[in-house]
Amino acid sequence: MGNKVIKNIIYISIVILGIILIGLNYLIYKNQMLAFHHANVIVSVVSVILVVLLWFINAKSKNNFGLLLIIIGITGMAGLGLYKMHNVVTTFEKMQNDGQKSVNVVKVIVLKSSSYYKISDLKDKKVQALNSDRQDINKVLTGKNKLTLQYQKGQVDLYHKLDHKDAAGIVLTSKSQALLKDTPVKDNKYRVIFKADVVDHVKKVLKTVNSPKFNVYISGLDTYGPISTVSRSDVNILMTTNLQTGKILLTSTPRDAYVKIADGGQNQYDKLTHAGIYGVQASMHTLENLYQQKINYFVKFNFESFTKLIALVGGVDVYNNQEFVSLHSKIHFKKGNIHLTSESALPFVRERYALENGDRDRAQNQEKVIRALIEKLSQSDNLLKADQIFAQISPYIQTNISLKQAMKWINYQIENHPKLQVETTALQGTGTMNLPSYAMPNSRLYMVQVNEKSLHEIQKEMNEILDNN
Repeated sequence: MGNKVIKNIIYISIVILGIILIGLNYLIYKNQMLAFHHANVIVSVVSVILVVLLWFINAKSKNNFGLLLIIIGITGMAGLGLYKMHNVVTTFEKMQNDGQKSVNVVKVIVLKSSSYYKISDLKDKKVQALNSDRQDINKVLTGKNKLTLQYQKGQVDLYHKLDHKDAAGIVLTSKSQALLKDTPVKDNKYRVIFKADVVDHVKKVLKTVNSPKFNVYISGLDTYGPISTVSRSDVNILMTTNLQTGKILLTSTPRDAYVKIADGGQNQYDKLTHAGIYGVQASMHTLENLYQQKINYFVKFNFESFTKLIALVGGVDVYNNQEFVSLHSKIHFKKGNIHLTSESALPFVRERYALENGDRDRAQNQEKVIRALIEKLSQSDNLLKADQIFAQISPYIQTNISLKQAMKWINYQIENHPKLQVETTALQGTGTMNLPSYAMPNSRLYMVQVNEKSLHEIQKEMNEILDNN
């Protein structure tokens, strides 16, 4: 191959490199990446100098083959960087778009011992449903799938009628089944013969703020599978952040806290976890009213995203204050420093019955794991594979935080406060079985009556975090 041909190939390679660098710089500026200490400007200047310098060297150099190998290497690295950056951008966009979607799954259920295997088998049979599910049921049980339904009010009564063969089948949705987790119903007795999704595109909840002071609601759903499926919120943590002072306050609210549920809860008293069935906005508004704070952002995850994330970072290390055995998994957790894997982390943060102070201790364990995850994710080896991590957990996480907003926070933190101070607290209360539930008026459920003194102290702490400069 002649020297002139190699020179022409190098010129073409430099043009390709230039196009890749333009793409990199475009994503950097669009998403506020490296916008600290003029790092983004430096990257742009270096990109221009690199392309011009390589062009000049090619024109003057006699050892063009060696230069070609160097340019191919630089182009490959730049292309890989562009690919990884593009993946991160698209993943954030997907999590944002999914954050505006809520899926209520409608299911037709029969006894496993019955002879009904498809929805047509229930034609002209007695099938019952909940009156609260009527609107979504009517959206999917139409045409050839239409059934004549008798509507009832109590969730447990439906299963009772099915068990005693007073009904051939029942129709439930994700919302009503989420509530049934508080009742003694056994799912393994039943068979689902039909299911369909009802997708609601909820009002956009993005509330971009330019201030370095903000609140983020962290919601953990007690379910596996698609994050958009309606479910209860089992983890409710409010992250009050002041980047000016570098202080963060993580506040856990018991899932059973007896509070006024906003939006679909009609501002009636119920346990906090039930707010999740009305959507993430209902949970946000409920906590806004409780703590008298404006909540700007949310991050919602479920069991699957949690276990995948723990596995991807190689587990986390926490200090366990008390020895216990998980009720469901039977895993033994010793007192002291322990390493949590994807198999043991979920039982650790879910357990409350085996703990001395029940839900209060569970909330503390959840905060420990979240802190450990933040520390693990900030390590250089995990930052380098951020695109892989996001790609694998994105189907199980929803948020209204844009990549641009996240980068603004990171840039601010790098320029002003290299180290964050994270403190934790938890709302206190007294357990009782004597309070009515708005969502389940016929059921006797465990509730935590909020301690007003504890509530006022937390409100004061939040205000102090946000008011300081």
